[in-house]
Amino acid sequence: NKVISLHLFYNRKGITINYNLILHYNTTFVTMHYKKNKTMNYIEVSKEIQKLAEIEGKRLYENNYKRTRPIAQIRTNELQIDILGAMGELAVCEVLDKQNRVYKRNKSEVNYPVKECDIILDGNITIDVKAVSSHSTDWYINKKAFFDVTKKQSDFYWMIKIIANIAHYEIFTREEVSKWETRQSTYTEVLYSNYR
Repeated sequence: NKVISLHLFYNRKGITINYNLILHYNTTFVTMHYKKNKTMNYIEVSKEIQKLAEIEGKRLYENNYKRTRPIAQIRTNELQIDILGAMGELAVCEVLDKQNRVYKRNKSEVNYPVKECDIILDGNITIDVKAVSSHSTDWYINKKAFFDVTKKQSDFYWMIKIIANIAHYEIFTREEVSKWETRQSTYTEVLYSNYR
């Protein structure tokens, strides 16, 4: 038996995803399968981004309806979650700036979460940015929110994890995320994929 490995680049709506085509063959048959390369990307999160994220996160926190939930449902780290989310979005914007891409943040001017994508790229590509905590070993997305039919569906999910001042990130299509496994987190069910 012999194995041939070829690198392919699938481009959908201007977002390139790297795949590996693996061929297994002998004299009687050939089999093949595709595997998405787990190549992690990195960017340094500037001090300016960190300062802006703190300001924006505090604004969102102060206007967030979640603060009015019953005490049993209130997370003790709500403010940190809002700051982390803002920092993730700002870091993604910095990546797009460096690539000279045309984009806009879809909700940076509002003071509360909305059921829409975070970034619109090239006028019609929608991206949902999901920042996870630095100690997490998984990429994860709220399952109920992902399948919420009242929410406009995003084309891509930009998963980002910030350790110290370095952002690690991967980009997934909606179809890829829909095939992730389910587990119960502290507060809700999530779709998850192992962080590499």
